[in-house]
Amino acid sequence: MPIISSAVWREESEMIQLIDSSDPSVTYFGQAVSGSYTVTGKASAIWKIWILDSSGNKLFAEGEHRPFNVWDDRAGYTYK
Repeated sequence: MPIISSAVWREESEMIQLIDSSDPSVTYFGQAVSGSYTVTGKASAIWKIWILDSSGNKLFAEGEHRPFNVWDDRAGYTYK
């Protein structure tokens, strides 16, 4: 798998998934439609971003389950 800004990239079922584990205290997961990624990239509000809590529950950026977040801003979001 190619590395993209300390994130693992993979394409599945027309979705782009990024995983960033560069911070030892948290791993970020992101997902976007592959066509929108090639046009706009990681700096556009096309991402569904989440982390896993200690119980394995998904906590979403700003509590948003839909792809309205910016991957490049993942560390600044509140996860709920």
